[in-house]
Amino acid sequence: MPVFGAFGSIRLLHNLSFAAHAYRMAGSQGGTAMNLQLVSYQSLAAHHALVVAGGVRLADRRHLQVYLGAGPDAEAGVKDLHAEARWDWELTPKYTASAGLDIKRLQGDAATGALVTRRTGIGYSLMLVARY
Repeated sequence: MPVFGAFGSIRLLHNLSFAAHAYRMAGSQGGTAMNLQLVSYQSLAAHHALVVAGGVRLADRRHLQVYLGAGPDAEAGVKDLHAEARWDWELTPKYTASAGLDIKRLQGDAATGALVTRRTGIGYSLMLVARY
């Protein structure tokens, strides 16, 4: 099923920005969610950078019910709080390697859903980004 969304970002300081993105599954199945976060970008050395972000995800009742098994009396609101750290290494002007770690903690009705096995989740990522 396709997902539709919008993304926006505004630079607050030279190394600090605020980002927001909202998304909704096509049709009436999945509900709507929004991610709001502050992102800090720090250059460590030539071609190396550290990115640190933290934020909140908001979700409507349908999203909580479909993805987390929240009950019929669930209320829209904060889905989770999250933090992320990522190291970027620009290998060449075309390629960048990235390694990241993130942690999420479900809140409110999202944490008590029938499909939830753990309230806190930790994830990692390894990426090779190619620019054209």
